Amino acid sequence: MELAYCPRFWSYALSHSTRAYLAVCPTLSSLDRIYGNGAAVHWIRVQLVAIFQLSSSKDTGVVDEIKAFASLLAATMSTYKLTELMVFFAGYAAGIFGTTDYQTFDLRRISAAFLGEFRKERTQQLAAIKRERQQLINEQKDARDRANAISYEDYLRGKTSSLSK
Repeated sequence: MELAYCPRFWSYALSHSTRAYLAVCPTLSSLDRIYGNGAAVHWIRVQLVAIFQLSSSKDTGVVDEIKAFASLLAATMSTYKLTELMVFFAGYAAGIFGTTDYQTFDLRRISAAFLGEFRKERTQQLAAIKRERQQLINEQKDARDRANAISYEDYLRGKTSSLSK
C-alpha cells in the first residue's frame, strides 16, 4: 500500500488541506481495484488503529471492534480521496472534528465526526476554493479586457477615420 497515505503523514495533509482536497490520488474504493479486494478496509483499519493508539484506552477488545467497524466505515468513505480522508483522521486526532476523548475510544464518535463536521467543513473549503479560482479567472479576464481596451476618444477617432475613407 502507498506509504504516502499512512498516518505518519496526517499532519502534512492537515496543514496543507487545500492541496489534499485538490490532489490527484486514488479514492478509497479504488484501492480494492488497485491492490485487491479488502485493501480499502485494511487502509481504514490502519487509520483507526492509529487513532486507538493515540488514546489512553487499554481495552484490547476494541481491536476486534475496529476490524468489524472498518468495513462499515469504508463503505461510508468509499468515494473520498485518500488525501481527504487523511485530513479527516488528522483533524479527528487533533480534536478539530468531533469530540476526541483520549481516555476512551469510541468508533461511533469517529463516524459521527466524519458524517457531520468533516463533510460540512470539506464542502465549505471546496466552495471557497471554487470561489477563489473563479475570482482569479475573472481578474485575469478583466486584465485582458483592460489591456485590449481603447478609450472612447480613440474609438471615435477610429470610427471617424473609417467613415472618411
